[in-house]
Amino acid sequence: MKLTGQLKTDSILGGYLEALLWASTDDEGNPLDDDYSISDITKDAIERSKADIAKFQKLAEKELEGLDVEDSQIGHDIFLSRNGHSVGFFDRDYADKKILDNLQSYAEKLGEIYPYAQDGEIY
Repeated sequence: MKLTGQLKTDSILGGYLEALLWASTDDEGNPLDDDYSISDITKDAIERSKADIAKFQKLAEKELEGLDVEDSQIGHDIFLSRNGHSVGFFDRDYADKKILDNLQSYAEKLGEIYPYAQDGEIY
């Protein structure tokens, strides 16, 4: 990924929201993506996600510069890393270990989130 002036929040968002759906579960333990799609995520949840991605990018601007990886993968890794899943930046090989450790740390600074389904929407 190469940042050129404008941060790539929107292009990272798709991967982030995909990971949010398949890595989060409903009250019965089923992955949210079994019954929901990105279009079911509330506008407020999407705006908060964009803000978190922008915050991450600001923290990680130096590490992200020139990184050769798809934006969607960055989005996946932000979500997985912030929520303490067993995969994330620390588990990748698209950059040297120091960069990946820094990215992991920045994602963890966002704090965990707990998406949930209610009345046909994801909050």
